[in-house]
This record gives sequence, structure tokens and C-alpha cells, in this order.
Amino acid sequence: MSESNLQSAIISALRAIGCLVVPNVVVTHRGRPTGCGTGSPDLFVAIPPQWSVWLEVKTEEKTSKLSAEQVKLHAEWRRAGVRIETVRSVHEAVAVVTAIRFGRSA
Repeated sequence: MSESNLQSAIISALRAIGCLVVPNVVVTHRGRPTGCGTGSPDLFVAIPPQWSVWLEVKTEEKTSKLSAEQVKLHAEWRRAGVRIETVRSVHEAVAVVTAIRFGRSA
């Protein structure tokens, strides 16, 4: 499954359990990235009633790994208190969200 198809499946699954999911679309305008910028996670997930998480979606392939830009930006955001998780399947995404919602470690 491609990363794009996996993202779509994750969005559908998380919306089905009551989450607000906003894809982070990074587009280029005059040679500059817009949105949250290069390296930012793929999906913002608001988990009712009061939590949120950013999800970085990667396929299960061994070659699918974080870029240097992603590693750097994710570390900066985590130092600022932002929760970011990398998921490789719909099951992992739902497990992360469920753990956050019910106060367990993912």
C-alpha cells in the first residue's frame, strides 16, 4: 500500500471513531514550502475531549524511514511539548489514538 493510500485509510478509520483529522498538505509556492513546512508530520489528530497528536505516516517497507528534515523538525517540536508518533498501519494509528484517549502509553 502506498503512503498516500495508507494516509487515506488512517483518516477514515480515525474519523470513524470520532476524531478530527486534518492532513498537513505541504505545497510549494514560488519555490517555498507552505503549510507547516518540510519535515512536518502528515496528520494532525484532535482526540475528543481534549487531546491531540501529530502522526507521521510511513509504509511498512524497510526503506520507508524519516528524512533528516523530519528527524530534526520532530525533535524540535517534541522539545516544545508537541506529541508526534510515527505509525505504519491503520491498526497502529488507532492504537496510538486509543492509548492517548484512555491515558495509556502507546
